[in-house]
Amino acid sequence: MTSEKVTEGCGPRMLGNARPTRAYYTCWPKGTNRGRSETTNTGHPKSVYIREDLILQAVSDFLADRLFGPHRRDLFTAGLTTADDQATRERDQDRERPHRTLDEITHRQANLLSQAQDCEPGDPYTTGLGESYTTLETQRRHTLTELQHLDATAALILGPPPAECWPKP
Repeated sequence: MTSEKVTEGCGPRMLGNARPTRAYYTCWPKGTNRGRSETTNTGHPKSVYIREDLILQAVSDFLADRLFGPHRRDLFTAGLTTADDQATRERDQDRERPHRTLDEITHRQANLLSQAQDCEPGDPYTTGLGESYTTLETQRRHTLTELQHLDATAALILGPPPAECWPKP
């Protein structure tokens, strides 16, 4: 098991320790979460030790490759295109609900108009159908306003800048 998987749930519990020959970091959840049941990690090993020199080497390799390496721009743009865009998915889900509501309102209004065609103009049933239709129309307009607000908000959010905007190496 890699140290990434082991330390994934450690969070702020990682503590630095020094020995005469080397420094290391440890996570001992039982000792660092005493009295806090909400932070208990089931499936977490009793303790985890990671040598500091291994952490420093991994950080140095990352910085040398991703921040200062010759292909840093390509790596960064590739990361942007494959990034998990949670906000976009949430916006899409937020837009689905009003669209479903509009479809339902349109269907209900069509049913009301169909029923009203066979009724006499002064009939109380016809009046009730008209009031129901008016209520649905108000809901439809409100839903359209909500969609316009969602679209305006989405237009403010900018995507990554085009490649031509990046400085040349």
